[in-house]
Amino acid sequence: MNNRLVQLLPTSNPRTFVTFLGAAIFLVVGIVSIGVALQWCIPQWRFAARASQTVGVIEQLDTSRSVRPIVAYTVDATRYKVKGRVGTSVPGVYRVGQEVPVSYDPENPQVAEIDGFLERKSLPLTFGGVSIFLVAGACLVLVLVWRGTKAQQSGQPEPPMTSVVKP
Repeated sequence: MNNRLVQLLPTSNPRTFVTFLGAAIFLVVGIVSIGVALQWCIPQWRFAARASQTVGVIEQLDTSRSVRPIVAYTVDATRYKVKGRVGTSVPGVYRVGQEVPVSYDPENPQVAEIDGFLERKSLPLTFGGVSIFLVAGACLVLVLVWRGTKAQQSGQPEPPMTSVVKP
C-alpha cells in the first residue's frame, strides 16, 4: 500500500480509527445501495421508453402479504391482467373498480406494469434517497477524520468541528 495513504489513516487513536472504519463501511453500503437503485431503475427506464399506455381497472386485491392490485386492461380487443409488484399496507390506496394507468410492451402486450408512483418510483426513491444520505454522511465523517488526523500529524491542534459565533 502507498506509504502516503497509510500515513493518512487514523491509526494512532483507536476511537478515531473506529469512526473512520464505520464511515468507510457506511460509504460502501451507500454505494452498493446506489447500485441496487440503478439495477431497479435502468430496466424501468428502458421499458418506459418503448411502452405504450392504456387504462386498466382493478378487478381484485391480492391480500396474501400486503395489498397488491390485480388490474385488467385491454389491447387490440384482447384482455390481459397484470399484478402489482409493490404492495402497501395503507388502507384505501387501491379499490376494486378503480381505474389506473398501465404501461405495456407494444410488441408483447402481456408484458405490462401499473404506471403509478407506488409501482414505479417508491423503491428507487427509497434506495436512492437512503443511499445519498449514507454516502454524503460517510464522506463528511471521513473528511472530518482526515482533517483531524492531518492536523494531529503536523502537530497543530485538531480543527474544530463547529464554529462559535460571538455576538
